[in-house]
Amino acid sequence: MNTRTFRDLAHEGWSARAATYADAAGRVTAQAIGPILDTFGDLFGKRLLDIACGPGELAGEAAQRGAVVTGVDFAAPMLERAAAAFPQVDFKEAEAEQLPFGDAGFDAVTCAFAPASLR
Repeated sequence: MNTRTFRDLAHEGWSARAATYADAAGRVTAQAIGPILDTFGDLFGKRLLDIACGPGELAGEAAQRGAVVTGVDFAAPMLERAAAAFPQVDFKEAEAEQLPFGDAGFDAVTCAFAPASLR
């Protein structure tokens, strides 16, 4: 009997795809980052949480726009790539369903590229 959950399979898949994410999904998701962040207006000084941040592209762009950004993902290999590419962002390993933050800790939250099961 297979006892692996959807979460287990998703975790394995995203962890394994960290090195190739940019070649596949990255080209599509990159087109959405600007329009998503534009919906927040001026981000300068705002605290932004990016849930399921993957390799950190959205979080990095938000930081470039002046936000103080925290990115979370459950796949450590994604976070390693994110931290290397965007050292100005605070990246943490965390489950989207159990975030390690108190209420009202952020001015804005994104969850742009997570599986639909997390939304």
